Amino acid sequence: MRRFAVWLLPAALAALGGCGGGAGYAPVSGHVKFNGKPAANVMVTFQPLAKAAGGDAGGVGSFATTDADGRYELEVMSEKPQKGALVGKHRVRIATPPPKGDGGAADSDAAAETGKKKKGFADPIPARYNVESTLDFDVPSGGTDKADFDLKSP
Repeated sequence: MRRFAVWLLPAALAALGGCGGGAGYAPVSGHVKFNGKPAANVMVTFQPLAKAAGGDAGGVGSFATTDADGRYELEVMSEKPQKGALVGKHRVRIATPPPKGDGGAADSDAAAETGKKKKGFADPIPARYNVESTLDFDVPSGGTDKADFDLKSP
C-alpha cells in the first residue's frame, strides 16, 4: 500500500498542475494590429474556457505585452516562469494599459491636494476586444506562431 501511495501523489500533482515540463501547455505567439497598424505596448491575455458553457474554466491564464511591431509571446501566469498557454479554447482580451497620470486613485489624491482634476484614461481599443471581449482562440497541442488579431475601431 505504501508503494501505491508514493506513486499516486506525484501522479496526482502532475495531473493537477503539471510538473516541471508544463504538461498541457504549448507555445503561443502572434501579432496584434489596430486599424491595420501594429499595436505596440498593448496587453494580450488568454483565459481558458470551460468546454461546454463558454465560461472561465478556472485554468491558469497567459499574458504578454506587444513590442513595437505588435508581436507578442505568451507567458503562463504562474510563480514559475513558463512560455505558452494551456492547450484548448481561450477567451482573448486585448487592452491598452493606462499611462501614469491616468486619473486613477493616486491622481485623485494628488488632485485633492492641488485642487486640480485630471481627465480619466479611455482605452482606444474598443471594449468588444477587452472588458466585453468575444474574441476566442483555440490553442493547438503543438502551439502556434499565428495567433494574430486585426482589431478595428468603429
